[in-house]
Amino acid sequence: MPPLVHIVNQTLLTGISDRYSHLNTRESQIEVVVCDESKITAGIVKSFINSAKPLGISAGLDPKDKTVFALVICSSLEKTKSGESRHRCLVVEFPTLLGRCTSTNPRSQAFLPEPVHEMIERILCRPVAAFYAFDLAPLALALYRDLRIRVTEGVDIQSACPNAGRRPIDALSDLIGKTNTDVALAGADSINEVFEDRTYIRGRYASAQLTPSQTNIIQQAWISQFLAEFENSEQQFAVVPRIDTSTAKISDKKLDILGKWDADALRLHYLQPLETEHVVTSGAEDSSGLQVKSQLFKNKLRSNRRIQVQLPTEHGFINLSGRTGGVEGRSASLQVSRDLGSSTFQVSGRVTSRGRDGPTRAGTKKADAILRALQGQADPLFDNPWVTNFWDPPNGIMSWPKRAKHSNLDSPSVSETPQRPLNSSQIFAIEKMLSLRDCDRIILIRGPPGSGKTSVISRFVEIATASNHFPGIWLVAQSNVAVKNIAEKLASIGFTNWRLLISKDFHYEWHEHLYGHDIQDKLIRSDEFPKISISRYSGCQVMLCTLNEASQIEIGDFMSVFNSAAKTLQKMCLIGDDKQLPPHGQEDLGDLQSVFELEHLHDHLYLLNTQYRMPPQMGDFISTAVYDGLLKSNPQHPISDQVIACRLVDISGTEQMEGDSFVNLEEALAVSKLATFIQDAGKNYRIVTPYDSQRNHIENLLKENGLDWHDKCFNVDSFQVRSYTEGFLKNLRRTNVMLTRFRRGMFIFTSKKFLSGPGSSTLVGNLLKYFEGKVGSGIWLDMKEVEEGKLVLK
Repeated sequence: MPPLVHIVNQTLLTGISDRYSHLNTRESQIEVVVCDESKITAGIVKSFINSAKPLGISAGLDPKDKTVFALVICSSLEKTKSGESRHRCLVVEFPTLLGRCTSTNPRSQAFLPEPVHEMIERILCRPVAAFYAFDLAPLALALYRDLRIRVTEGVDIQSACPNAGRRPIDALSDLIGKTNTDVALAGADSINEVFEDRTYIRGRYASAQLTPSQTNIIQQAWISQFLAEFENSEQQFAVVPRIDTSTAKISDKKLDILGKWDADALRLHYLQPLETEHVVTSGAEDSSGLQVKSQLFKNKLRSNRRIQVQLPTEHGFINLSGRTGGVEGRSASLQVSRDLGSSTFQVSGRVTSRGRDGPTRAGTKKADAILRALQGQADPLFDNPWVTNFWDPPNGIMSWPKRAKHSNLDSPSVSETPQRPLNSSQIFAIEKMLSLRDCDRIILIRGPPGSGKTSVISRFVEIATASNHFPGIWLVAQSNVAVKNIAEKLASIGFTNWRLLISKDFHYEWHEHLYGHDIQDKLIRSDEFPKISISRYSGCQVMLCTLNEASQIEIGDFMSVFNSAAKTLQKMCLIGDDKQLPPHGQEDLGDLQSVFELEHLHDHLYLLNTQYRMPPQMGDFISTAVYDGLLKSNPQHPISDQVIACRLVDISGTEQMEGDSFVNLEEALAVSKLATFIQDAGKNYRIVTPYDSQRNHIENLLKENGLDWHDKCFNVDSFQVRSYTEGFLKNLRRTNVMLTRFRRGMFIFTSKKFLSGPGSSTLVGNLLKYFEGKVGSGIWLDMKEVEEGKLVLK
């Protein structure tokens, strides 16, 4: 039985002049054949292989792992059997990735993948004409990574209009022309809807109707082919270097590295929800729209997003569509589809926006470097020694080009300061950081909680800046709080020759309270960058910025730094802990790497082996449970084993969803009561919770009760659980972070029932068993005992 033929109407263009009137007729329809990989024949692909005209391609992604599930190939206008002219489009589905995995779908049949692979590759390697696609670099890498298909003569459409940006809508506007009188583009929302999500959802077997996701990627291929032949676009595309992944141009090893970088970026992008519910409060409408304030930083409103707003009326609710306008800190204007007058409306606590964040600047630079590498342009990526030594060292051994600058210099020595003594492991780590030898150009320092990572960094900065061997030092981390902690440490030791670069989006109206007076005058906010005077940073040797610990940074993120600073970068010291926070997204994706997982760097890994923060009773437990017994504790810690440093408080409250996070109202109320008692007792405290909504709720309770709420309440890197059993606690590394923040005493608000059931095997469950072995049931408190003042420490 031959594959079904579907007819798709393109919705992206309208013909205005007679020359393009066919865009409004049946000639603009696309004749589509959807075919499983096991049913591809020479007859089906013959016309595409033999065509001497440009082709357009696109790909649909598997909803689960974002591998290539479908490849779409679209031809120029061709005569059909009925005599009509139509574009022909072939959709090839790959449920087994050409035999590389097993399909459970009944549509798939046993087949020989090699002939199918050859036929697809012949289409994409035609010498007579190019093929065109939006974002072709990641598409070409995905074809190789998932299907081992190589391509030649590939044209990345956005490369024809480099000043327009990488968004498809911007490239279309540039190539079609905003003043074009022959063809009109569809509205921005219609175009964005076609390109915003490339997830592929299959239609029902033998169904005559395609799914919206299938129609979208078909239209992507169609418009790609159309642009190749539109007006004078041939001249624009003629200067675009072709993407060529043939063996003659690029090796398997390099494609594997580039493919891994790209796959990780792609999958992290798709971890963002396409639709987001925002917790807001609202006010009156003015000339710029309905004014609202975001309540959670994690899901704050962003500008220029499509939105749905629910407003209460006398008879229920009305739902309005629109877009977000300007966003400043917490405040945002909503441009909705009807005039609300000057009345004050209360949005029902939710505004739903649609769209994912675009790439960061670092992500954009990485993508650009990958594109240039595939296009064979100058500035070859793999001639960069930093890139090579990180990802592809010959025989697993790093080697460096000769440099004259430091060849006759001795490395600075580490001098002791009586006020800030260092242990032997810290001294050794600093010596390695200061070393000018080539074998120490990349070093890793593993710093368990409380082992003095910021002390090591600050002492290194003091010595390095005084030596004149390090004219410029960048201290870079992936969280704003981590960078702030380093800045506060530098300020506390009297070192002032530094500046802290910070995002306005993070700082203004959200986290200004985190930055004390001792570092305020060193802040340079991102909105100041274009107009800042040189005097603000002239002569400054140390710059801090957000890129936490090196183990939180996925290794592909380093590429843009290596590429942009290849000629000036002299040394890299990576300080973190792979037993604490992993690279963002690793729980979902499974195979994201941090530098601590690169085996050839293990010979350059040094451990800070003594923790000073926690009481030894807790340090001993963490050492055994997490660090294989290698972590020692400070024997002079002020809290001895005679005092119970950790207590658990039994709370019977339950978690409930708020947005895409959780709150536990009874638990939050109990925490605020304890906070009141501790503040009244004149003691310092911090609150750490796994969930951002819970953090926000507790912070609001502190404000309502007149308590000091500034710099008091934190969550562990905004991680959101997706399980209703042990949830957050099943993640050892994040639980390790939460349990190791305290210096003198800790209360854990939880439930006996939970820890004796599904939570018994978690790190907290093991902690309970450890302390029950020491003090029995005395480890537990109930709220009455807390309210009566039964503190951990008197």
